[in-house]
Amino acid sequence: MSRFVANEHGIKVLAMPPPYKAWFALCNDPDYSTAESWDEVHHYIWEELKLPFGDSFFISNWNQQLPDQVNLTEHPHRIAAHSHDAIHTWGDFALSGKHRFTREDALSALELLRAHDIRPLVWTDHSNFIGNLMHRTSNKILPRVRDSSGHEYINDVYTMDLVKAAGIRYVWDGSLTKGVIGQDRPVGRMEWYRQSTRKYSRRTRAMIAIADKLSAPFSEFKNSSIFNYGKSCNRQYAPVRFPDGSHVYSFSRYGSWGLGDIDGLAKAIAKPVLRELSRNEGTMVLYTHLGKRNKKGADRSVHIPNATKKALMGLSDAYLSKEINISSTSTLLDYLVLRDNLKIEKSAVHFRADGIRYENLVRQDLDGHMFGLSCNCSDLKIYCDGIQVEDTEILQQDGGLLLRFPSHETPAKGGHQCP
Repeated sequence: MSRFVANEHGIKVLAMPPPYKAWFALCNDPDYSTAESWDEVHHYIWEELKLPFGDSFFISNWNQQLPDQVNLTEHPHRIAAHSHDAIHTWGDFALSGKHRFTREDALSALELLRAHDIRPLVWTDHSNFIGNLMHRTSNKILPRVRDSSGHEYINDVYTMDLVKAAGIRYVWDGSLTKGVIGQDRPVGRMEWYRQSTRKYSRRTRAMIAIADKLSAPFSEFKNSSIFNYGKSCNRQYAPVRFPDGSHVYSFSRYGSWGLGDIDGLAKAIAKPVLRELSRNEGTMVLYTHLGKRNKKGADRSVHIPNATKKALMGLSDAYLSKEINISSTSTLLDYLVLRDNLKIEKSAVHFRADGIRYENLVRQDLDGHMFGLSCNCSDLKIYCDGIQVEDTEILQQDGGLLLRFPSHETPAKGGHQCP
């Protein structure tokens, strides 16, 4: 049975819905995706393997060096072809020549999203885009800014209010988790430094861990770029407040910059990685670019190399055998938010709004989700923001209980939910 994250009144809340041991989501960035490469990836991943990933898209493309990138403005039929739960900022404004991004571009993008009935939940920053929220950005997330002399100006690249209006509740934190396989689980100091600081020798990593522990009382004086261990350092998501007062969740992505393409994907999801993910009973939101090739594969006749196809088949096998759950990034994060905010009472489970993702929680918000419990309750009651849920399917599964909430509505076109 999976590890548990809460234990109250004799009811344990399992980290993963049984029988799954781990959870995997692929968080793709759409850079370099042309119609040809996009179609090949769509056919293999979403049609042939039928993997229930979500995807990301550019709303528009102003990049003069990559003018053929797939985007919503020019390729709406492709964006509608499978589930897309993420936008890669407001569009590709890198290398855009004389076109400078302003708030007006974001307003146009928001209008286009609404015209296509798309409400994305996930935002990933792009390159050095001036409108980035957390990655390589000097953008002050404020509607007005003040210079050193006290003069105030309108910030014409401020769009955080529009980001929230678009539906975004999850923002990539701008960095990559390296080495530590399986997030959403506690890790010890030794494991953290052994896995996340591999540029040092094994002995040096052990010394860093020991030094970090001994210097714990003086944490405010430590170099945070070296001594970065904390009890929450391996969380999959965390609340974040921006300078304008907006609240969203940031989330981490696992991977490395050098493997973030269709060629590197083979190594990123190799069988040893998946085995360790399952053994650690954690989550993984993988960083990649499905439309981008490594330079060595630029002249290949097909876009997806055989090694990557084989690795994806291995991931599919782990999913079909119910060892590793697979979903869109937003579905995984929604599950974690719902799980972490439920409250246990005697013979009752209360699902509650968190105030960021769900300001108010209704039965429809539980659609398609499953939760695992370990208890001996004969008359378990389920509540959603204080209202009893009557249609919960409660099933015996691997010595515990599986709560399953049937879906009552089909997701909107291009919507954020994956089946």
